[in-house]
Amino acid sequence: MTYPFERPEIVAYSQLLAESYESLTKKKLIESSNISYDLYYAPFVLVSHGTEPDPIFRYANLKAQELWGLDWDNFLQMPSRLTVKPDEAAKRQQLLDEAASKGYVDNYSGIRITKEGRRFIIENVTLWNVIDSNNIKHGQAAVIYNWK
Repeated sequence: MTYPFERPEIVAYSQLLAESYESLTKKKLIESSNISYDLYYAPFVLVSHGTEPDPIFRYANLKAQELWGLDWDNFLQMPSRLTVKPDEAAKRQQLLDEAASKGYVDNYSGIRITKEGRRFIIENVTLWNVIDSNNIKHGQAAVIYNWK
């Protein structure tokens, strides 16, 4: 069995997540010599979606999978808009737009939903644009430090 953090494309994307976070926030996402492994098993939630018109998740660490009640394969088939109820969609879009224009947004809080529709609160969230060294945007990512 190959774990997601062992796949070459996920190893590279994990590095991009960490580098783009540090480039924009001037803070380290994680201190690690094995970023792919350590992000996957991190004590915080880390998710990322792509650049499609209706963005699909590209990454979800183990904490994210546990929180939303989805395994890796199902998470990476889901549009990120499905993490909120329709009444929260406008707030979510405002957050995404703000991060797109500023590079990142810090200290966000909001309401999200699990696969089964259970609501939970996310707090102390940083959302950032995932941009490589050639200034190509690969999507957006969020690190969530608190949820209840």
